[in-house]
Amino acid sequence: MFLKGKYEAMLLIENDIIPPADTLKRLAALNADLAYGVYLFRGEEPVVNVLRRYYPWPQTSRNIGESMSLHHRLWERAIRQGLTECSGAGLGCVLIKRHVIEEYPFEAPKDRGFFDFEWGSNVHRAGYRMMADMRVLCGHKGPDGKILRPEKSINHGATENTKKNLLVGEER
Repeated sequence: MFLKGKYEAMLLIENDIIPPADTLKRLAALNADLAYGVYLFRGEEPVVNVLRRYYPWPQTSRNIGESMSLHHRLWERAIRQGLTECSGAGLGCVLIKRHVIEEYPFEAPKDRGFFDFEWGSNVHRAGYRMMADMRVLCGHKGPDGKILRPEKSINHGATENTKKNLLVGEER
């Protein structure tokens, strides 16, 4: 349906993601083929969805990156800058330019893995620019109904000044 229209981009927000009101405006302003909002993956130790690239890039590795919140200095720098290049972030909150979907249509994963990870890996390997706006902080509803907030992961290595910068302008 999207490809039959004359749309420039498609905003995907999964049904358990709670984005801020200005999500589309912020993501559309990024100079990126894929622009991501930030949320926590669910799990025993929730980590942010924004994946850091392995360097030197490109390289062969078992995956395209790991959560930036596991790397305190990179995570703090990304928060301080407000934007960061990344190597994917799932499809929970992402604005995807039309040309990306035309070249890489959505298909079911061959190995029954996570569709968004396999698709994102292919897109990343193709060299598309992926950016995350560290101010587009989304809630992620868990199976128990609790809302996971990425602001909680700021405590992993971020200074008080960085935390304040990230939370400026956000409604709480």
